Order: sequence, then structure tokens, then C-alpha cells
Amino acid sequence: MSTDHPSSSRDRAFSVVLWVLAGLMLLILAIMAIIQPPAFLLFSKAAPTPESTNAEPARPAVAQAYSAEVSYFPKKSVVRALQGHTEIPDNGRTVAEHYVIAEGDSLFAISKQFDLEPETIFWANYDTLNGSPDMLSPGLDLVIPPSDGIYYKWKKGDTVQSVAEAFFADAEDILQAPINRLDLANPVIEPGTYIMVPGGRREVVQWFQGAIPRGSAGTLAKLFGDGGCDTSGGGAFGDGSFGNPMDGGVLIGNDYIEGVHQGIDLGSMTSGAILAADSGLVVYSGWANGGYGNTVMIDHGNGYQTLYAHMSVLYAICGQSVYQGTPVGVIGSTGNSTGPHLHFEIRYMGLNDNPWNYIY
Repeated sequence: MSTDHPSSSRDRAFSVVLWVLAGLMLLILAIMAIIQPPAFLLFSKAAPTPESTNAEPARPAVAQAYSAEVSYFPKKSVVRALQGHTEIPDNGRTVAEHYVIAEGDSLFAISKQFDLEPETIFWANYDTLNGSPDMLSPGLDLVIPPSDGIYYKWKKGDTVQSVAEAFFADAEDILQAPINRLDLANPVIEPGTYIMVPGGRREVVQWFQGAIPRGSAGTLAKLFGDGGCDTSGGGAFGDGSFGNPMDGGVLIGNDYIEGVHQGIDLGSMTSGAILAADSGLVVYSGWANGGYGNTVMIDHGNGYQTLYAHMSVLYAICGQSVYQGTPVGVIGSTGNSTGPHLHFEIRYMGLNDNPWNYIY
């Protein structure tokens, strides 16, 4: 005979029902969590760091020369950079200095010594050098600007805009250059004051002008000196493949800079012989005006000419056919030169080009 009370049976049945309902609720909550996670779960994941190595910024984080962010105002003629892109070398100098050329100096070596671009020193001494870096000679006194750009002496009637246009620069850069110490509210510059024109440049200049064509009776060559001759008899032709004009030739002086230095200055540890870079006809051999000293020019018959300057001895004779690798002279320091080297140029249709684009 059972001893359970009727009310106890009802309690147990009610408990079972409650447990079943609780289980169903937990099941429903689990299903909902899978379909749509709660907000607290979404934010529990670590946020990705902004410095992702797979993403590159659209612009540099730090403004570099000529790449600064700019605010544009359509109705204003002058656009002012948010971060000025004028970069003044941190060389501690705020005024120009003087430097006396010594034996073995080159424009490149001097520029490295003063942490400046070669063009800056060249343009500051344009008249002193008679428009050619090959006019460097021991004892010559050069002006060394305090920073890169054009070192300019202000003249009566000048304006910031006119000076900027004359040197292909930005007037805003002149105003903002700290080295010029200008009052932006009233930028008055007294005549005779020297300023820097950041980013400025001069017109491209060619020193040993033009070409000496085959067949010339020497009339045009007289402009260069007495090394011309009648080449109407013709001669060898090149194939446009240029070799190094010195065995083991390497850069030891000025490199090519368009409008500043129209060739490359080479030397060699193994040989002092100067070689024809390609086959052709010698159209000039002798002393050349303009600081080149003993010079040979070869016409290759295909629009190209090569020039070899500062040689101590000339082997090639005007009117002679030479072939690639033929010795045309010996390295020297004749003309305006601070030490033995070969000044080598390649020209096409009378215009200089960078020799490094051709020689191997």
C-alpha cells in the first residue's frame, strides 16, 4: 500500500513541467544566439589595429618636397601649403661662405662637403665660372650659398612673383623659406639683399656649342679653336654602340647634370689611354676654347658625336678614321682643370645627352 500523499504527487508533476519549460527556453536562447549574436559578443573581439602592414596611405604621412597637402581656394590666385614643402638643409649655416678651389676639387666634391646640390654652387658662381663648371681652377674663390636653390641679389623693381618666374620657382616658397626671414604680412626686400629661391633653376646652357659636321672646311671649327680640318673625304661610321672611353673608367669628378655639366669626368686605376667610344671620323683635334684644353671630337656618321677633353697628349689627327677602342689620346689636366681626368660627352644632333645612357 502506497504511503505518498496526493499533494506530493502534484508538486513533483509541477516541478517536472517547470524543468521542461526551462529547458525549452534555454534551447530557444541558444538558437537565437547562433542566428544573431548578442552585442556583448560582437564587441568582445579585438579591434584591428590601424597600423596595418597591408595598407598603404594614399599620401605620405610626412610631406616631402613637392608633395605637401594643399588647401585650394578657387577664388584665390595663391595656394598656400598646409605643410610647406621647402626643405632647408640642416647644415647650421644661415649666410653664404667663401671657398677657395684646391687641386683635385670638383663641383661634386665641393657640394658634398657643404651638403648642397652641385647646381646650387654652380648657379651662385655662374659669372665667376664663365657659365661652365669646367672653369674650376685652383685658387678660384667661390661663393657657397647657405641652402639649396638660387642665391639671388635683389634688384630695384624686383617683385617676389617676377623673381620666382625668372627662375621657374614658386613665389610662395620664397616667402615661406625661413632662411629669407621675410615678414609675410609685409615682405619688403631691399635692393642689394641676397635671398634664396628654393627650387629655382636657370635655363639649360650648352658650352661647346653645336656640332662640327663632316665635310666642313674648318670654318665652323674655328669657333672652337685651331683643331678643325677639311673632312670632305669622309671616313668611318659608327653603329651606335658606345664603349667606355677608358679601360676601367669610373667617375672621379663631376657627373652629368643637364644644363650644368654636359658630360662625365672619368679616371682609371689601370690605364691612362683615351679610347674612341665608337667608330667614326675625327672632325676636331687640338686645343679647344672654353676651358676644354686638348680636345678630340669624333663624328660617328649617324647623328652622334663624342667629345674627349683635357687630354695631355693627342694621338688622333683631324680627318682620320678611328674605330671603337682606337687610342685617341692620354688622360691629362689641360685647360681649366683641377686634376687629371677625362671630360667625356655624347651628343645627338648637336645636343648633349647623358653618357651613362649609352656607355657600357
